[in-house]
Order: sequence, then C-alpha cells, then structure tokens
Amino acid sequence: MIGFFRRAFDAMRGRGDAAATVPPMDGALRPNTLLQAAPVVLRIDAPDNLVVSGRETFFSSGGRVFQLDANSGAAKPLLRFDHAVSCLAANGAGLFAAGLADGSL
Repeated sequence: MIGFFRRAFDAMRGRGDAAATVPPMDGALRPNTLLQAAPVVLRIDAPDNLVVSGRETFFSSGGRVFQLDANSGAAKPLLRFDHAVSCLAANGAGLFAAGLADGSL
C-alpha cells in the first residue's frame, strides 16, 4: 500500500521513477573529457580519420592525407586523392593504408 502512495507522490513531485532528468554518469560510464582538455596542437579545416602507426601520426582532411610532426605540431602533406578519404588503417610499423570514398585503396 505504501508503494502506491510513494509512486503517486513521486509522480506529483517528479522524483524517483517519475524523474525527467538524466542521472549523472558514474563509474565506468563517466564521460571522457580527455579530448576537451587536451591542448590544441594544430588547426585545420575538416580533420578526420586519425591513426597512429608506431611513432607516426597520420590524419586526413577531405582527399588529403597529412603526417603530424610531434615536435613542431606542423602538418606535412603526404598524399592528395581525387576522392575523399573515408578511412585510414595502420600496421604499427609506420605504414598506413587509405580507403577512398569511391571504394578504392
């Protein structure tokens, strides 16, 4: 009987199961703020597809692939394609493959 009154009271006050708020993230479901807190290394239009291979970092922007210089933070252009780069993959030894929007590698 008390459960009925508790649920009715919660519904009136917006508490318990009737709450319309999002609970804070706790434990393993905590938000990852590393990207928001990281220092800005480089500003570039539309960066995407980031991959680390060994000590090298590669990323793409549209149809271009760049290598990020860890010491200076500069982006060195490596490749330019006629189609947008849709994915990058690396083997860990400094080699990478680029998949293009037209389906080619």
